Amino acid sequence: MSLAGYEQTEAKLRSVLCEKSFAHAQRTAVTAKKLALRHDCGAGLCALAALAHDVARDMNDAELLEAAGRLDLPIGAVERKRPYLLHAAVGAGILSDRLGIEDDRVARAVERHTFGAPAMTDMEMIVFLADMIEPSRQFPGVDDIRELAERDLRAAYIMGVKRQLLSLIEMGRFIHPRTVAAWNGIAKEVRARA
Repeated sequence: MSLAGYEQTEAKLRSVLCEKSFAHAQRTAVTAKKLALRHDCGAGLCALAALAHDVARDMNDAELLEAAGRLDLPIGAVERKRPYLLHAAVGAGILSDRLGIEDDRVARAVERHTFGAPAMTDMEMIVFLADMIEPSRQFPGVDDIRELAERDLRAAYIMGVKRQLLSLIEMGRFIHPRTVAAWNGIAKEVRARA
């Protein structure tokens, strides 16, 4: 994507996100670009996907549920309890309308940025990690994930999913079935290598 195209996307995104969410999207894009350059993975496309990853973040619960219904997305008990969990899938579904982005790779990275998934591509892992480790993020272990992401993208992704699961368990929160599926995919891969 050209710089002009990126800037047009940025301007459209600014119009649908609050300042705090927009600033997070920008930091995530910068982080994704650095990781993509480090791992030779299409820096422009990774930065664009990271910029767009939270396009539906500021939609309220009713809007997310309505959009998910319109897009024929599955709405389970966990999503009904916390509609915010739909923002990634809804975001992927509205990329074209809201931001004019029609690249399927970007849509998949947006759709997978919250829960992960079995068999993530490098670009998808970069967007997932960039969202998790952008400079304003502070949680126990974030510096370890940041450092590992510089050296080994897959290992950092595994560490990130593990940290996400442990954090949800520690807080007594629901674990989305897609996060469980991501972890099971990782476990299957690790067992196959053993």
